[in-house]
Amino acid sequence: MDIKGILFDSGDVLVFPKSGSWWPGPDFESILLRHRIDSDFEVDTMKSALDEGYTYLDYNQLVLNLEEEKDQFRTYYRIICDKLGII
Repeated sequence: MDIKGILFDSGDVLVFPKSGSWWPGPDFESILLRHRIDSDFEVDTMKSALDEGYTYLDYNQLVLNLEEEKDQFRTYYRIICDKLGII
């Protein structure tokens, strides 16, 4: 068997996000500001919203195609925004 490549799981192994968290993405705050939404949430409020989103992702890991993955993340962000009182 010829080895054609090696895959490294880099996230939280070789590299870490500057913000300390992979989610929400680095553009989350700027997106909120573009829509004139105050992004100055209490740390506990944000943590609680992210935890609820993570719980959804933990129980909905199986995605069979790109559209299902997009739907999964739309729901994830909807949960977070709802918890933060944005929507």
